[in-house]
Amino acid sequence: MKSRKHPLLTTPILAIILIYFVVRCFNLTYIPYFGDEAEYMWYACTALHDPAERFISLEVGKQPLFIWITMLYIKLLGNPLLAGRLVSVTAGLLTMLGVWLLTLRLFKNKSVALLAVIVFVLNPFAQLINRLGNFDSTVGMFYIWSLYFTVLLVQTVRLDVAYTLGFSLAGGILTKTNAFFSLYLLPVSFLIFDFRKSEMLKRVIKLLVLFGLAVAMANMFYLLLQLSPYYEHILWFNGDFVYPKREWLTLSIGFRVNLFRENALSLLEFTGYYITLPYLAMIIASLFFGWKQKRQILLLLAYWFLPMFALAVFSRGTSSRWIYPFSLPLLSVIAFGIFEVCQELWKRLKSYSLLAKRTFVAGVIFVVILYPATQTVILAINPFKANIPFVDSEQYLSCATWSIRDIVTELKTKAHGKKIFIGSRFPLGGGQQIGQIVKLYALPNSNIIVKGFDMSLPSYPANFFKYSKTMPAYFITYKQWQNQTKGTDKLKLVKELPSPYDPHCSTVLVYKVI
Repeated sequence: MKSRKHPLLTTPILAIILIYFVVRCFNLTYIPYFGDEAEYMWYACTALHDPAERFISLEVGKQPLFIWITMLYIKLLGNPLLAGRLVSVTAGLLTMLGVWLLTLRLFKNKSVALLAVIVFVLNPFAQLINRLGNFDSTVGMFYIWSLYFTVLLVQTVRLDVAYTLGFSLAGGILTKTNAFFSLYLLPVSFLIFDFRKSEMLKRVIKLLVLFGLAVAMANMFYLLLQLSPYYEHILWFNGDFVYPKREWLTLSIGFRVNLFRENALSLLEFTGYYITLPYLAMIIASLFFGWKQKRQILLLLAYWFLPMFALAVFSRGTSSRWIYPFSLPLLSVIAFGIFEVCQELWKRLKSYSLLAKRTFVAGVIFVVILYPATQTVILAINPFKANIPFVDSEQYLSCATWSIRDIVTELKTKAHGKKIFIGSRFPLGGGQQIGQIVKLYALPNSNIIVKGFDMSLPSYPANFFKYSKTMPAYFITYKQWQNQTKGTDKLKLVKELPSPYDPHCSTVLVYKVI
């Protein structure tokens, strides 16, 4: 006789997956590229069409795995913006599975695991990051899976789990440097090691050997990056965001204290905005009610707190998307807190009817998830009304490349199948991203030629104007570089386009060659 448990378990999971895809994919390409996103999509397009450029992202010090995955999505879908963002959506889906398995493994309770998945889907932080064509959603996926396999290895001490952990660690560090925290935090997992079982010393030694194997495997894969002459650029790029230890030690104590204070306040502000007060309350509740599960809770909190502390100490600045991966272990703690609060409420309502108790418990869950769920939905429908930090709203929304998208779309319409030329400042793939953005918006039209020019070179006018002899030619730049277009009378300003959502963002100037 078939068990009736399967449809009861499957139905809510399928419903959650459906809700996930609806909230993550609705209006997915409504927001145009922001600067970094365009850069990554350009690398993926370049790597797709030129095998010699598979490691192109290393030129600016960024690991290539996300670029490689995006390259395959572009091959299948064609649209770089859609492809890059669907990579993050897919990573978010796999993160959701990892959250389920991790929570179930730690707390041995399917209700808590189901709550953790719901909290993830209705988490504004995950909603924002999973909809951007950026590294961080993929890093978060590897971070949560590495934590899951770490927990599984500590509890089972098995060889097959160790090499699976090695693959997960490798995936993370081939995506972004902050994934190295998954390696650094391995000793913390001894919080959940059972020292009471027999042959404790033998099991500890075996576990240390298996940890060493996993770390060795991860570093072996990382050595692949040394095949590129640009491998050392990773260190250069990391140094732009985090103080190297030697440089940090030369700083004055006062400077270091002030740096820590400013970074810590900024990181806590991001956490408060995105984790939201109801979820933070549930973290506190988990500490208050969950004493029997204290080791599991401490492990999850350590995987959040220790990377945050390290960033506060060594980081030159902060960004919300850096801390997204480290916020994911908190979801299991939040879910456990909700469960414990509901359990406590159920006990206190023992004299009430079953219907009344279920109504009270459902009301508590509804109140807790209402605000985060609302912000999650707003980010999908009208992100400008979402309550997110101003710096993120400006970077991802207001100052996204609205004007460039609009003008390139207009020029594509004007082409009517004929060849036109669009010039931009700086070579494609260079230090500025405007050329990459124009090229991406021009795709897939083969009749639109896009070139980037270093306007500081004396040869710039001659190289540019030769295209205007055979086709309509335009030049796009930002207003702050307007002075570099002077010195020639062949460029006529035809449009000046400020950001439609923020007048302080860069204004785009469109010239026509006359």
